[in-house]
Amino acid sequence: MTTLYRQWDEFEVTSLHMEDTEVCLVAEKDERVIGFVLGSIIQKHAWTYCYCVWIGVDAPYQRHLVGTRLMEEFRERAEEQGTRIMLADMHMENECVLSRL
Repeated sequence: MTTLYRQWDEFEVTSLHMEDTEVCLVAEKDERVIGFVLGSIIQKHAWTYCYCVWIGVDAPYQRHLVGTRLMEEFRERAEEQGTRIMLADMHMENECVLSRL
C-alpha cells in the first residue's frame, strides 16, 4: 500500500484500533488484508465529529470498489455513533477522492 504524505506510526494505528473499534475497518480477501480505514470519533461541545485518519487499498484492488465499500460502512457506523460531520485530510492530487466530493 502506498502512503502519500504520512509516516506509519505503529502506536497510533494500534491506539486507534483499540479506542474507536466501530470506525476502524479492514477489508479482506482470501484471509489477506486488501484495504483498511482508520477513524476516530471526536466529541466537542454539542457536536460529534468523525475523523477519517487513514484509508488504504492494496494496488491490485484499487478501482474495484474496495475503498468505496469501506467508506460507505465507515460513514454508516459514524452516523450510528451520532456524528453529523466527517473530516478527512487528503492529497490534492487524489483525483479518485476529489471526484466524489
